[in-house]
Amino acid sequence: MIRLLIVLLIVSGCGIIGCDRKVESKAGKLSVIDSLGWQEDENYNFGGLVYTAIKDNELFVADPSACEIRIYDFETMKFDRKFGVKGHGPGELNFIGPFTISESGDIIVPDPSSLTITIFDKSGQYKETLKTDFPNSVKFFNDKMYVMEYSTKPQCCIKTIEDGNEVKILELDSLFTKSNLETDSRNYDYTCRGESEFAVLYFMGDRFFDLKKQKEISFPNDGNGKYFVAGSFIENGDSFYILQATMENPEAGMECETAKDYKIATGTKDFIYEYDYESNLMKTIKLPNDVLFFPQSLTVANGYVVAQDVYTGNVYKYKMM
Repeated sequence: MIRLLIVLLIVSGCGIIGCDRKVESKAGKLSVIDSLGWQEDENYNFGGLVYTAIKDNELFVADPSACEIRIYDFETMKFDRKFGVKGHGPGELNFIGPFTISESGDIIVPDPSSLTITIFDKSGQYKETLKTDFPNSVKFFNDKMYVMEYSTKPQCCIKTIEDGNEVKILELDSLFTKSNLETDSRNYDYTCRGESEFAVLYFMGDRFFDLKKQKEISFPNDGNGKYFVAGSFIENGDSFYILQATMENPEAGMECETAKDYKIATGTKDFIYEYDYESNLMKTIKLPNDVLFFPQSLTVANGYVVAQDVYTGNVYKYKMM
C-alpha cells in the first residue's frame, strides 16, 4: 500500500529531493470542520486522486476515475448535483485533469487523454469542446485561458487560448537551472496573474520560478527533513500556496503497513506555505498528522483549506486559525 501511494504522489506531480533550507515565517493553524468520504452514499466517496475548486459557496470535486464533477454546498458539505459522463463524444470526458472555474462560473475541464478542453456552464450543461495538444491543466485569469501542455516534444509550455487562437507564451524547461531537471511538464504546476506574473513550481526540485523577478525561489524546510514532496500549487486572491511534506528518512517507510506507521518511521511532517506575489513567505501552516496521512489536491478560499488524503480518499475541510 505504501509503495502504491508513493507512485500515486509522483504521478500526480510530486517528487523527492534533498532540501536543507530553513526560513522564519508567521505560524498558522488548521482546525478540521468536516469531511467527505467513507459513506454509504456513493456521491460522497471517491475512486482515487481528485481535484477541487471553490466558487460561490460551492465545493467542486472532480473525480477522474468516474469522469464526473460533483458539487457540494460548501457550508454544509452536503451533495447537491453532479455532471460528466465517460466517453469521446461532445460533452463527454475520458479523463479529468486539474480544472478551473472562470470568473463567470464556467467549468473548464482538461482531458489529456482525448486532447480536448471541455467547457460546461455553472449548472453543468455542456457548452463547447476545444481541441488542443496534451492539456495537462488549465487556469483562468482576466477572461483568458492558460493551458499547461506536455508532450513528447522537447519543450513543455504554457499557452493561452483566446477566441480559438493558441499562443505559446512560456517554455518551462528554460526557466530552471539544469541540475535534476526533467523534460516532462507533469512535474510542473503554476499560478498566474497575467502573462508577466507567473510563478512556476518545479515538483522534481526544491524551488519555484518567479517570472516577474526572473528568479528561482528555494522552498523552506521547517520540518528539518532531508527530503520533501511538493504537492499542490494554488492561488487565492493576493497569495498562492504550496503544499509540501518533509521527510527525514523516506527509505525507512518502505515496509510499513499503514500510513500512520509510515509517517512515524520516515519522520514526515506536512506544511502549507503562503507566499505573496512578490514571492515573500507570509505564513507557515503545519497540517495535523492525525487526520491527513498523505495530503494532496489543495484548495484555499475565504479562510478555509480543502485537501484530500490520498491514503483514505477522504476530502477534508479546515478552518484557518
